Amino acid sequence: MTDQSASGLPGRPRVDTITFNEDELQAVVLDNREVVLPVRAVCGVLGLDPDTQAENLRQHDVLAQGLRYVRIPTAGGIQTVLALHRRYLYLWLASIPPNQVRPEIRPKLKAYQEELVELLNAIYGVESEAGSLEPAAPPAISPATVTLIARQMRTLAAQLRQEWADSQDVQNQEIAELKDLVNTQLRTVQGQLDEAQQRLLDSVKITAAQQSVIRRSIEKIGKRYETKTGKAIYDLLYARFRAELGTPRYDALPAAKYAQALDWLRARAREYLPDDPDALPPLQESLL
Repeated sequence: MTDQSASGLPGRPRVDTITFNEDELQAVVLDNREVVLPVRAVCGVLGLDPDTQAENLRQHDVLAQGLRYVRIPTAGGIQTVLALHRRYLYLWLASIPPNQVRPEIRPKLKAYQEELVELLNAIYGVESEAGSLEPAAPPAISPATVTLIARQMRTLAAQLRQEWADSQDVQNQEIAELKDLVNTQLRTVQGQLDEAQQRLLDSVKITAAQQSVIRRSIEKIGKRYETKTGKAIYDLLYARFRAELGTPRYDALPAAKYAQALDWLRARAREYLPDDPDALPPLQESLL
């Protein structure tokens, strides 16, 4: 466990108040690298004994790695409290059996187990390889959400068709206006569904294996071209890949563009090494 001081020196933690499940919790950001939650505060909202939970955490070989001592402002002034890194929150909360809390608290415990870490990741982003926090990506639309939108569209369409059928005895002009209204609303709903489906496709990124295929291919073209001509072109190839595929880096490439990326690699191999049959490693066509 480490001790992070709030003495006003560089590295002083930032303390944010976040609302989750109608509870207010303190999230402590340490040196813009780690996000921790005071253990006593979480125990308080779940009706758990903080001393017992703190001892359990200290005795746990894995969870003990996520413990931090932090100094934060409280009603009694600046105090040193025990906190747990968000990376270990899910494991800790999942280890608490429902029979340890009062029956009326059990739904809240389930929500904390399933959603608290996701909320923190949505607010603070994820830790980069350099150890700093990176902004969270825009939330992706889940397949369940797309299915719900489609179901609502079908229900709305059925209701509109029924309304139109019930109005057959209305004057012809009124029927024509209703048809126009139905068609307009159906086009609007269809457009919303198409947009949601496109956002879903854009939110799914290529896998680590696919990233490796693209990276190794660009590196191989660059190395074989440099061996042949003495000119280094890896940086140029990588810059062209990002610009022409519209992605800031390999892991941000949408899965829907993977086939396009493979075509791009083949085109660059023909462009720079037209007579080299081994300009590219074997390319994996399917999703990995």
